[in-house]
Amino acid sequence: MNTDLLPLEISNIPIEEPQKIKRQYLFHRHEKEYPIRYNNAVFEKFNEMNSDTALQNDYKQWKTGINYKTNRKITIGKKLHRELREKFMISYSHNYRVGYETRSSVLFEDLTNINSDIYLQETDKINNDIDIENSVIKDYNKTIDSIVEKIKKLESWDDFIVFEGKKYGLVNKIKKNIHMENNCYGKMVYLESGIYSFHKCSKCNYETNREIFVDSSDKDEYVSKIGFWWK
Repeated sequence: MNTDLLPLEISNIPIEEPQKIKRQYLFHRHEKEYPIRYNNAVFEKFNEMNSDTALQNDYKQWKTGINYKTNRKITIGKKLHRELREKFMISYSHNYRVGYETRSSVLFEDLTNINSDIYLQETDKINNDIDIENSVIKDYNKTIDSIVEKIKKLESWDDFIVFEGKKYGLVNKIKKNIHMENNCYGKMVYLESGIYSFHKCSKCNYETNREIFVDSSDKDEYVSKIGFWWK
């Protein structure tokens, strides 16, 4: 074996650079919303309207451009025609997420060719599948909360938490009035320039215009002219 080739062969192997620490908090995943679907009350109202002879006659007039109140001709699609349309609409509530509700409406005639039993079974299946997916998302978001809390408790700029193969370290450069960036550990001193106030690191002269407060829960709150930053 010719060992003279070994150094050359080794030198051609690419050296993997160490992964950089990300200075950002992780985000929650959004839970899926239920699609807008008609509920059982909609179909009950449809059956009621569909068997109402007077309403059916009014609808036929309205559809052909006749004001069912005055028997006068009106322009289809114009304001009055749209206003008279409300009589034939079915209003219903829709839970697009657990605990959240909105309202929608549908023209009763649009339900004519829908098998309510099959439709409602499909709705239950769709919502159940979404509930299962959202359960996974909720568990993921709880994990994110736990990781963020661990990141906040890191005591060194070089420390990190590994999540999904990536390194996450301290996000804010100041923690408990101490400049953490690059393990400076200098104390942030409050100063005034006459025009504005700011904090300056006593060790490296890093400056920030944020005023620092520490509350009873030992969290740092940064208040600046552009808003609030929480750690």
